[in-house]
Amino acid sequence: TASVLASALRKIGFDLALCGEGSSDFYSQQVGIQVGELLGVGAYNAVSRITPKGDGLLIERTLEREVEVLEIPLPAVLSVTTDINLPRIHQMKDILAAGKKPVNRLDLSDVGSTGESAVDVVSTLAPESVARKGIIVEGDSEDSIEAFVQNIRKEL
Repeated sequence: TASVLASALRKIGFDLALCGEGSSDFYSQQVGIQVGELLGVGAYNAVSRITPKGDGLLIERTLEREVEVLEIPLPAVLSVTTDINLPRIHQMKDILAAGKKPVNRLDLSDVGSTGESAVDVVSTLAPESVARKGIIVEGDSEDSIEAFVQNIRKEL
């Protein structure tokens, strides 16, 4: 995915490429980072706000315990979070008008890409699924707390 996107961006030219929070990369925001690496430009993920500033941008990255503010040059690739935009509900007139607008479709050959991955998946390793016991202890009395502790001791 990143290789094809990078080829398309190289072909059409760009100042700013926006990627979503995630999709087939299990929401790890890796496609944008890889596109940036392939193009040799700055790539930033978890972007929650973009503000133009001079010849570049001021971006905010919402991290676990802080908001990081960075001033970055263009061109750049950003992976944005859902906080970046409050979607509006389009009126029927706008929806119909959008259907009449031209769409520029590119094939792999148009962007100079074969679409082949540089990665060969040899195997996928995952731990075996374990069935849950389904033991539920209700209440906050001493008896229920003791039953909870006894169940944990049995398992350990």
